[in-house]
Amino acid sequence: MSEDAEKEQKPAVRTGQGSTKLTRAEFEQRWNARFYDPAFDVARSEIKRLVNIAWDAYEDARKSPRTRKAGAAFANPEHELSIEWLEARAKIQEARDRQQSSDSRSRILLICASPRTDETCPG
Repeated sequence: MSEDAEKEQKPAVRTGQGSTKLTRAEFEQRWNARFYDPAFDVARSEIKRLVNIAWDAYEDARKSPRTRKAGAAFANPEHELSIEWLEARAKIQEARDRQQSSDSRSRILLICASPRTDETCPG
């Protein structure tokens, strides 16, 4: 087999994942699907107003609009962290403490994290 033929047979190497960014039309279609029930017909103008606010947040990548300083438990106490993330972390720590307590019955602690993509993972 010639060197050129061998090169042609090798698949292209891909790294990372494809984009998950939605177009405005795709975003609106997904948004409006939540309000398919005819009961929402009386609120169509409000729903349209809200989709504009949601689209602005999506375009601006405001995934964590409410934050606070991390605190003493972190390497950088001044770093701003999502309040939702901090609350979830506290609940996980509480569950861990209950699971590890010798006063409680035997149990398994199972944590199922959400899937991530290159565009949503900070690392």
